[in-house]
Amino acid sequence: MPKGDVRLRAPGGGMNRIGPRVKERRRLLRLNQDDLCARLSDVTGGGWEARRHEVAALELAERMVSTEELVALGQALECDPCWLLTGQGPGEQRG
Repeated sequence: MPKGDVRLRAPGGGMNRIGPRVKERRRLLRLNQDDLCARLSDVTGGGWEARRHEVAALELAERMVSTEELVALGQALECDPCWLLTGQGPGEQRG
């Protein structure tokens, strides 16, 4: 996509739909943002060394999320990535 093109946005103008559910699940697991960063590093074998500001921007829907990041978030948060996307579906939350 050429720079400057308009991107499709989530309802409310956010850059992702998963932010509120990431925050909800993180809190349910009693993790702070640094804990989630550590888990993301673990599940990706150090491939994603997320920083707290990245997680905050993700949770506020101020940041895009790649498919690889979505899968890693599902693993780190012990939930189905489809649940992160839609908030519904079979096996809504694992663990």
